[in-house]
Amino acid sequence: MSGAPSVTVHLAGGLGNQLFQYAFGRRLSMANKVELYLDASDYENGAAPDYARGLRVCELSNFAIAGRIIEGRPAARPRNARLGKTWPVRKLVKWTRLLLNLVGRIRPYYERREIVEP
Repeated sequence: MSGAPSVTVHLAGGLGNQLFQYAFGRRLSMANKVELYLDASDYENGAAPDYARGLRVCELSNFAIAGRIIEGRPAARPRNARLGKTWPVRKLVKWTRLLLNLVGRIRPYYERREIVEP
């Protein structure tokens, strides 16, 4: 990728998600008249999908798309560098939501954001 303006979409998920992400990125690139890059670096290159283990592949290369698919993992970014991918963060978010839910149930009904009547 050069220093010229562009739209880069980080692909994640299965074929349906990839198609939606491509359509979104394509629309942005057309509106701004810039090149579209599709970052498929989180997918295993040349691997077959194994849905039982959660292994997915980039399937957009099977379609006639207008954009460059970037494969291969950049050296500067480890596999689970994004914040939502690490399990301690997911556990912390889960426990925080549970705690807030419990605190919300202890509050009097008139201080709650939602009033649910039995």
